[in-house]
Amino acid sequence: MKGGSPRGSAPKAVPDVVPENIDQEIDYFEAMVKKFRAGEVSQDTFQKFRLQHGIYGQRQEGVQMVRIKIPGGLLNADQMECLADLAETIGHNNAHITTRQDIQIHYVKLENVPMLMRKLAAVGITTREACGNTVRNVTASPSAGVDPEEVFDVTPYMAAFAAHMIRNPICQNLGRKFKVAFDGGGVMTALPMLHEIGFIACVQKVGGREKRGFKVYTGGGLGSSPRVAKLFYDFLAEEEIIPFGESIIRVFDRYGERKVRMKARMKFLIEKFGFDQFKRLVEEERKSLEVPPEWNEYLKHLDDWVEEPPKIDEGSPPLSKGGGGDFLAWKKTNVWPQKQKGYSMVEIRLTTGDILPRQMRPLALLLRCYAGGKVRTMVHQNLLIRWVRDQDLPALYEGLEKIGLVKKDAQTVYDITACPGTDTCRLGISSSMGLARVLEERLYKEDGAINAAARSLRIKISGCPNSCGQHHLASLGFYGGGISVDGHVVPAFQLMLGGSFGREMVVATPICQIPSKNIPEAVVRLIQHFLKNKKPKESFSQYYDHLGKETIVTLLEDLTKIPPYEKRPDFYTDWEGKEEFALQKGVIGECAGQTVADVVPKVAGGETSLATAKALLGHGKFEEAADKAYEAIVKAADGLLYYRLVQTFNDVETTHEFENHFVRTGLLPQWKKFHQQLQHLRKEKPTEEIAEKLLEQAGRFVKECLEKEPEVAANSPRKGAVKPAVPDNLYV
Repeated sequence: MKGGSPRGSAPKAVPDVVPENIDQEIDYFEAMVKKFRAGEVSQDTFQKFRLQHGIYGQRQEGVQMVRIKIPGGLLNADQMECLADLAETIGHNNAHITTRQDIQIHYVKLENVPMLMRKLAAVGITTREACGNTVRNVTASPSAGVDPEEVFDVTPYMAAFAAHMIRNPICQNLGRKFKVAFDGGGVMTALPMLHEIGFIACVQKVGGREKRGFKVYTGGGLGSSPRVAKLFYDFLAEEEIIPFGESIIRVFDRYGERKVRMKARMKFLIEKFGFDQFKRLVEEERKSLEVPPEWNEYLKHLDDWVEEPPKIDEGSPPLSKGGGGDFLAWKKTNVWPQKQKGYSMVEIRLTTGDILPRQMRPLALLLRCYAGGKVRTMVHQNLLIRWVRDQDLPALYEGLEKIGLVKKDAQTVYDITACPGTDTCRLGISSSMGLARVLEERLYKEDGAINAAARSLRIKISGCPNSCGQHHLASLGFYGGGISVDGHVVPAFQLMLGGSFGREMVVATPICQIPSKNIPEAVVRLIQHFLKNKKPKESFSQYYDHLGKETIVTLLEDLTKIPPYEKRPDFYTDWEGKEEFALQKGVIGECAGQTVADVVPKVAGGETSLATAKALLGHGKFEEAADKAYEAIVKAADGLLYYRLVQTFNDVETTHEFENHFVRTGLLPQWKKFHQQLQHLRKEKPTEEIAEKLLEQAGRFVKECLEKEPEVAANSPRKGAVKPAVPDNLYV
């Protein structure tokens, strides 16, 4: 990439995800940890706060999972070494790549998190908003920029969108998480059809010239109620992606469910309103949205993102000049041609997405030697090295072999996706990782026919129904559960068949529940049945579609049987477990955090601050008076927002959320541009004139909020199952 800082941050046209004032943010997090430990902040409030900073409670008490946000999966060698140090010194000696291109470090003590954040910031990465009710990590095709079949490189668009949304007040207090993906339309996909927004690169002829843009899909998602995203636009011009993102997020924030967590994703809002009405709301929001020029400044600098071949020190001879049979087998399954002649992409297959610090450090050296010091994480939980010269492939293979990173069969039936499950997750029911490791070993023990004829099959495993392992998209998918038998519980998995992923997405069909210890035999039996009976050129999904669910259940019937505990006590333990299996009780997941308040904010609270502001102004204390007047506005706004189940982290978010929920909906239209004008006023030096202006605004604002409070309270979801306030013509 041309330009950019030595640590590999984005070109200047795109803001860095690590701002200049990052030290203040981390200091504040550290102070909150101390307050929490001292009992000055409640468990619920602190949970929501730390989740917004990417810190997630583990199944094991007293330690945290740290999720590190890697937009588009872009990593460099310095960052790889930093992650290795952190995983080794304050984690559990392991880094885990997720199905959203993040990296997780587990078993981190809360008091060590600020130090971890500072070390990450020093190399240009952050944990901010990797969890929580916000825009999560923005993903992208890992082959973007080098994919032979892509329409254009989506990397700069992904980076600009991610940088725009991080710490943005419009998305800090959403009803639930919000996921976005950019897909180049090439060989390697970012799975755009399972996101709140999926952007797929396309071009359109305009005045005889090609205009860049995106096909846009919205409302996709997995979880316990999977949905395939719907086409929103056939073509959205490149300069519209951020304004469109702002518009759809504002609508979701305003009307999305906040009380019933299971119905709070955007897919349910679309179903509630109907797609046409939802689309109309977003388009109306876009029409009323002013777009500052800086939002699209990055478009003037797209050439800064054009990647060039890395410089290779010809004075350093390659480790090897040849390659044996193992090299050729690896090359066949793990090496992909780039569109740039003479260069290849190399996929490093990682079992269950795990990589050790002792592998990461030498890998960083290999990246510097052969790939310009860069690598990308993949949604398949693997790593993709790009820009490897074809003549250097044997040498790179030898280097990777020495550190145990030459597993062949990437993106095949052996390359199993698995979430952490019961290893660390609070929601995990059965051991997804344990099953994945055992299943991979079992498949390799079968004859080579599986690899030859069933190569394209994919297996994905989740430890619970929430689909973090993406089991809905697999040829053979599994999600964890348990079966009660005579006072004991057997670990089990629900079998799903016929899913597929990519720019087209098919949700797998549930078949039957199978005890965990019988899953490997079930998988082998299903594959062998397919290989023996399929028609020529028939796919796995097609075969089982016409075979029918009842036939499949009959085929596997004996494997659903459970022996008595007295005869097979081992059957009642999970994979890699020693103790008898039991379901966890009373454990609540932390995917986003609930809307809570230690002290319930009240609109009337603004009156007290207002009275104090007036007294201070009378004594000539203009700065203090301005602060109290502003405080009165924030308190009154927080009071109304509480009825909407919106609890913000700071005053800037409060003024934004107030405008989004009450001004732009027509409830208090007289406060148009309230957020922008108020924040601008706050930046002015607090003279007597400014203090008087703020005080006058605060007086009107508190009065009008109090007048509107009964109406807002009457429509509050806190009062029961009441429709959210929507435009009068919404259901027309």
